Amino acid sequence: MSPLSPEKKNESKPTYWRSLDELVDAPEFRQQLEREFHEGASETPDDVSRRQFITVMGASVALASFTGCRRPVEHIVPYVRQPEEVVPGRALNYASTMPLGEDAFGVLVRSNEGRPTKIEGNENHPSTRAYDLPGQNKRPTPRGAANSLMLASVLDLYDPDRDPLVEINEKDRPAHQPYGKEWDRLAEVITGANLGTGAGLAVLSEGFSSPTIERLAKRFGERFPDARWVTYDAISNENVYKGTEAVFGRPLRPVYSFDRASTVLALDYDLVLGESNNVRHAADFAKGRHVKDKHEDEKSVSRLYAVEGIYTLTGGIADHRLRVRSSQIGAFTATIANRLGIKADGAGEFDSRFVDSVVADLQTAAAQNRALVVAGRRQPAAVHALVAAINEKLTTADSLVSAPRTVHYVAVEDTRTSSTEDLTALVADMASGDIKSLIIIGGDPVYNAPGDLDFIGALQRVSFSMCLADRFNETAVHVNHFLQRSHYLESWGDARAYDGTLSLIQPLIEPLYKSRTTAEFLNIVSAGKDVSDYDLVRQTWNGLIGAIDEGAWRRIVHDGVHAGSAYKPVPANLVTRRLETFLASNPVAQPKTGMELTVTVSNSVYDGRYANNGWLQELPDPVTKVTWDNVAAISPATAHKLGIKRKGQKVRVTAGKHSIELPAVQLPGQADDEVTVELGYGQDIGRVSQQAGRNAYALRSSQSDTISDVSVTLV
Repeated sequence: MSPLSPEKKNESKPTYWRSLDELVDAPEFRQQLEREFHEGASETPDDVSRRQFITVMGASVALASFTGCRRPVEHIVPYVRQPEEVVPGRALNYASTMPLGEDAFGVLVRSNEGRPTKIEGNENHPSTRAYDLPGQNKRPTPRGAANSLMLASVLDLYDPDRDPLVEINEKDRPAHQPYGKEWDRLAEVITGANLGTGAGLAVLSEGFSSPTIERLAKRFGERFPDARWVTYDAISNENVYKGTEAVFGRPLRPVYSFDRASTVLALDYDLVLGESNNVRHAADFAKGRHVKDKHEDEKSVSRLYAVEGIYTLTGGIADHRLRVRSSQIGAFTATIANRLGIKADGAGEFDSRFVDSVVADLQTAAAQNRALVVAGRRQPAAVHALVAAINEKLTTADSLVSAPRTVHYVAVEDTRTSSTEDLTALVADMASGDIKSLIIIGGDPVYNAPGDLDFIGALQRVSFSMCLADRFNETAVHVNHFLQRSHYLESWGDARAYDGTLSLIQPLIEPLYKSRTTAEFLNIVSAGKDVSDYDLVRQTWNGLIGAIDEGAWRRIVHDGVHAGSAYKPVPANLVTRRLETFLASNPVAQPKTGMELTVTVSNSVYDGRYANNGWLQELPDPVTKVTWDNVAAISPATAHKLGIKRKGQKVRVTAGKHSIELPAVQLPGQADDEVTVELGYGQDIGRVSQQAGRNAYALRSSQSDTISDVSVTLV
C-alpha cells in the first residue's frame, strides 16, 4: 500500500472509504480490484499440514464428540425444568457464573446429553442483563447478553492441552513427566516442605471475588500467620481504587449507570470491550441511546464524548471524539476539572470548542443528575481521582445515596485486588532469598509480569515452588510442582458480580481430567483435609445468608444468583484537601516529546489467558481486523514519518532494555507519535497459542502502561 501523506488536503465534501488502500487510490489497488484473486495466490505456501490442523482443531473435536462425559454426583438444577433423566436430542439449560478476576458474569449453559455445548448470558444476573429495544412507544424487554470471552469459554473446557497425560517437551525446554498424580500427593508434598508458621512463605494469587475462596484464604492466614499473600492481575482496577481512596479516604468501586446518563465523557475508556462490567455497560448505554417516542428529538438521546489516543469501538460510535496521545489524558482531565471549579495543576491546551462543548453539556446534564465521566483503568491514579471528584461535583448534594444518579460507590468485600507495588516488593524479596517457598494460584506471572521485574530470575532463587493453573503454562515450566485447576463448567464455586451480587457456580460435568478447584486446594493446604467443592460452598453460604433450607438453595442454584445481595451504596463525600494533597505527591503526568508506547488488553484473547482458544484467535480485532497476531498500531502520519511503505512492514519497538518485532498497521484515528501493542500474545506453551504474535509484557513497565521515550525503527 502506498503511504498516506499527511499533507493530503481534505476535499470540500466528505470522503467515505472502506480501507486506507481505497482512500489512497493507488494504481496497484485499482489493479487488485479487477482481479478475482490477488497476484501470486497460487504460489502462496501452505504451511498447514494435516497434523497441525488436527492439533489446532483438537478442542472443537473434543466438544463435538467427547467420550465418557460424566454428570456430577451432586444434584444440579435445570434452568427451565428438571427432567428425571437426560432425553437424547433435547438440550437443557443451566444457570452458572463465569468468574474473571474481579468480575463475574452470569451465564446460561446449554447441555446436550451431559455435555456443555453453548453459552449465553443470564438475564437474571445483573452483569449480563441487556434489553431488546423494540420500536417506538414500546418498553424494552430484558434478555441475557454475553461477550466473546463468555461465548468461547466452553471451548477451554475441551482444550487438549489440559490433558495431564500429554508429555510436554517444548523446544529448548526439559521434558516434563505427566502431572496427573500431583493431586494425590499434595498433602504429602506440603508436609515435606516444612512450611511451619509460614516464615519465608508467600502466596501469589490472581484477583478473585469469591466468598468461599476469601474464607479459605483467611483460614490459610491463620494456619500460616507469618506468610505473605500478594495479589496480581495483568489487567486490573488497581488505579481506580487508588484514585477513589485519594478522594474519599478509602478504596471504593464506582458502579456506573450509563442508561441514566444524558451526557457521557469517556477518557481513554472503551465501554464495549476491555473494561470491567462491559456487558452491562454496553447494554445500558444502548438503552440510553434508544429513541422511545417518535415525537422525541435528538436531544433526548444521550450524547457521548470520547477523548482517546487509541482508536476504540467507543470512539467509533462517539458523537464527538478528540484524538490525543494517551499521556495527554491527564492534562485534558485537569482542564475539565478546572473549568468545573476543581483545582488541579497540569492542565493543557486543547481544542477550545471541544472543551467548551463538553463543559456546557456536562453542566446541563448535572442539573438532573445525568452527567457521567469515566476513565479507562490503564490511566494513572491521579486521573481516576480527578474523575471521581468531577462526578461528585456534577451530582447534587442530596443524592449521595438514595436519589438516582449515574455513579454510586460501594465498599468491596470478599475480593482480593491486584497490587503491582506488592508484586514488586515480593520479587525483590524472592531475589534476595528472603522468600524460601512460593505458592502461585492462577495467573501466569512468568509470562505476564512486567518486563522490568525479572520474575524468572527471582523465581529461580526460591527453593520450593508450586503452581495451580488452568493448564500447563510458562510458569509451570519453572516451578517444582504443577497442579491443574478445574474449569468453571466442572466446578462448584461462587463469586460476587461487579455490583456485589452473590452468584453461584455449578458444574455441568465432572472434571474431565485430574483437577481440583482453588477452594479445594486451599482447604487441603491449610487444613490437610480433602473436602468437596460443593461442601465448601455450602459452608460459606450458610455463614453468609444464614441456614439455607433445601428449597431456598434449589432456587439459588436454579437462578444462578442470590437476588438482592448487591453491595449497598456508601456515601461518597468529596474532601478537597485530601485530593489536593494526593495530587501534590502524584501530579498529573505531563506529556513528553518523542514516541510513546501504550500496551493494552487484547480484544480477542484478553490478557493472554485465552490465547490457547482457537475461536478467539480466529476472531478478528473489531478495529484492525487482525487475527492470530498482535501488531504495532500507528497513525498514517507516524507511518509516513517512519518511512513505512507497505502494509504489514515490520518494525522494532524498543522500550528500555527490551524490544520486540511486530508488523505495523496504519490505523486512522490513532494519535500521532504513539504506538499501541496488544498484550496476551507470544506464548511459548500451548499448541494453539504457540507462534501467535509477540509477548508485549516484555516492554511493559511496572510503573505505567504508557511508556515514553521508546524507539520504533524499521526492520
